[in-house]
Amino acid sequence: MEDDTPVFSSLGEEVNYWKEKAAEYKEGQDNVQSQFDEFVEDSKELEAELESQLEQAEKKISDLSKIKQSFELENDKLKDRLLATTNEFSFTVSSLQDEVSEYSGKISDLQKYVRELEHNNDNLERGNRAMMCSLEDFEKKLNEAIEKNALLENEVEDKAGLQDMSND
Repeated sequence: MEDDTPVFSSLGEEVNYWKEKAAEYKEGQDNVQSQFDEFVEDSKELEAELESQLEQAEKKISDLSKIKQSFELENDKLKDRLLATTNEFSFTVSSLQDEVSEYSGKISDLQKYVRELEHNNDNLERGNRAMMCSLEDFEKKLNEAIEKNALLENEVEDKAGLQDMSND
């Protein structure tokens, strides 16, 4: 440290110099103290404001945590309902698929049965047509035989009548 102390011509001059220096330091110290006090006061205000914000943030976090927990419970309930519904629908779909398969088999069997009935019906209709043709042929032959028989009977009667006439 350099010694910037001036050389004094008198003791009064030196006392005045040191009084001025003391007053300067006192003023500097008062300024620093004032700034320090202002800083402490501002710090306390800032601390109070930050504590208030912290309390609000903690309350908000607590409220949001409660809401989150409520949503998680609701989500779990919905997951359980979805799982139960999915299982129920899976069972229903499986049951309906089994029924469709069963009915498809029955329909297939019924279609085979209908084809068989149609085939049998066709055979019966063919047989009936053949029988009707045979019946018509038989009736025709019968009618021809009846006519022939009637003619023969007439001839026999005519002959018998002629014989009776010739015997008379």
